[in-house]
Amino acid sequence: MRYRIEETHPSVAAVLANAGALGPLVKSMLRVIEETVPVQRIWLDTAENKETPRTGFEGEPNEAVVEVAKCSSTT
Repeated sequence: MRYRIEETHPSVAAVLANAGALGPLVKSMLRVIEETVPVQRIWLDTAENKETPRTGFEGEPNEAVVEVAKCSSTT
């Protein structure tokens, strides 16, 4: 099983579209994140704590969500 970063997500796509010469470096960084996310540790933590990990922006203040949305819509 493999987890991938969705490059068509508006925030990710905006960074990639505006990365210019840094595009290959940004893609490399995303690949490192994909390969090093501790999936097994996340699974173990979830099983041991009997809690569902937060996903998306769950629990974040509205202002933080709006700020991220503004950044991805400025392209």
